[in-house]
Formats: sequence, structure tokens, C-alpha cells
Amino acid sequence: GGGLFSEGDYISGKYDVVVRLISQSYMWDKVRVMGGAYGGGCSVSHYSGTFLCYSYRDPNLKATLDTFDAVANYLDKLKLNDGDVEQLIIGAVGTLDKPISPSVKGKISLTRWLLNDKLGYRQKRRDEMLSTTAADFKEFAKLMRAAAKRFRNSIFGSQTAFAKANKALAEE
Repeated sequence: GGGLFSEGDYISGKYDVVVRLISQSYMWDKVRVMGGAYGGGCSVSHYSGTFLCYSYRDPNLKATLDTFDAVANYLDKLKLNDGDVEQLIIGAVGTLDKPISPSVKGKISLTRWLLNDKLGYRQKRRDEMLSTTAADFKEFAKLMRAAAKRFRNSIFGSQTAFAKANKALAEE
């Protein structure tokens, strides 16, 4: 991952819906179910403009890196109807409105204060999420392709995992 947006770029809430689909569907299927990783997903930061994919406890580093590289292709091939998009929107908005404990409320309040994250901004983001269309998934793929040369990999793992990945790379 890396900088998908530049300083000063506005990052629409519709991209939260796209990223949720990538994490909950594509990454889950490819990295977790088929690849055997304990978990994985992706995120986009509205504050730094960074998009990243991740996995953990991953026995197939090379295949996972290939999966990360194929996200834009996955989005391009996606065929979503209005009902599909509506379900994705509901899931994404649900992450904003979930119940939280008092200790988490304190952490969220501090983070919002430090980032100058006001209610108006959060409402605008929610409104943008609600107006997401199938075309927004293709738009996100274009953004990813434009930024891909700046993306970098950062891997932490065991010697065994690295040896397996290096062997897979050498066989290409």
C-alpha cells in the first residue's frame, strides 16, 4: 500500500464502501479462506490518504502479495447491481453507528479532537457513503492503478515464511 491520495485531496466516504467490499469479500476469500492466513483486509485513511492491504499469520506471502496486486482488476471485473450496492452501503454505514463502550468513547473522542474531526465532516462522509454507486468501484480501481508505482510492501514474518516466499519468487 501507500499514498493513494495526495495532501489536500478530498477523500470521499464512498471509498469506505469500496474498501469494505475489498476487505469483507475479496480479501476474506483469497487471503483467509483460500490462502490460509489467519486474517487480512485493507483500509483507507481519510487523514493521511494512505491505502493499505494487510494479512497476518499468513503462510503464503507470495500468493497474498499477488492478491494485493490484483485488487484493481477485481474491482474492474465486478458486476454490481443496485441491490448489491445497497447491501454494501448498509454494511459500511453500520460500522459508523455501532454501539461502543465508555472506554472506547473516550478514545474516539480524543482521536476526533486531535484530528479536528467534526460532526459535520462525519455527516458528509455518511451522506457520501449513502450515495455510492457501482461506478465508484471502477473509479477506485483507476485511483489504485495511478498510484500503484508508489506502493510499497512491508512484511514481518518468520524465517520459514520468508524462505517459502523466496522459493516461490525464484520459481517464477
